[in-house]
Order: sequence, then C-alpha cells, then structure tokens
Amino acid sequence: MRRAGAAPDASTFTFVLKSCSRCHSPGRLPSDLHAQAFKHGCLGARSEHAHVQNALLHEYASRSAVDDARRVFDEMPVRDVVSFSGLLTARLKNNQLDSARMVFDQMPHRDVVSWTAMISAYARASRL
Repeated sequence: MRRAGAAPDASTFTFVLKSCSRCHSPGRLPSDLHAQAFKHGCLGARSEHAHVQNALLHEYASRSAVDDARRVFDEMPVRDVVSFSGLLTARLKNNQLDSARMVFDQMPHRDVVSWTAMISAYARASRL
C-alpha cells in the first residue's frame, strides 16, 4: 500500500487491528500500528477514529497489555460501551477483579456482555 503511494485510513487500521487478534501476530505489532495510526491522524475525535481506538484497546486487552489498554482508553475523546468493555476485559484477563469492578461501576451503560464478564469473574474468584 505504501509502495503504491496510498495512505492508510481509519478503516485500514481498524481492519488490520482486528486481523491481528485472529492471527496471533508478534507482540510489538499493536504498538507499531498504534504509532502508525497516530502518524496518519487516525486517533482523533472523528467518529471513524473511535473504531480505530476501540480496536487498538481490544488488541492490547487481548494481549494482557493492561497499561497500554488503559492509556488508549484515557486518551479517547469519546468512550462507548465497547471502550469500557475493552478495558474491563483487560482488567479481568489479568485477574484484577477489584479494578475491573471500578471500571464496571463507571460504565454509563452496562450490557449483557459486561454483566456476564463480571458475574463469571466473581464466580471464578469464589466471590459471589
């Protein structure tokens, strides 16, 4: 794509980030894509940028990179249920139940996915 002179856009980064989680790509790839998305202006406040930010957050979460996921979350100008679920997933994946509960409590809207994740985590921790 770069050799052809075409610049990636928000859709490109969203697609590539989602593909990363399916192919178990090398550990540095999300941070490299994060840097490229920033360089190409795909992490701003526009609605299509939210898809890139959420995909990035979920990719970091899937790799247990909680600090990176939190950084993306904190830098997001607009957060939705997908954003909160990504951070919740990162916390739960790293057995940070109390931190996950704080994220859950801050969610403006809790859906069946977030409720199921929290109930399952409490059950696994024998804290029901």
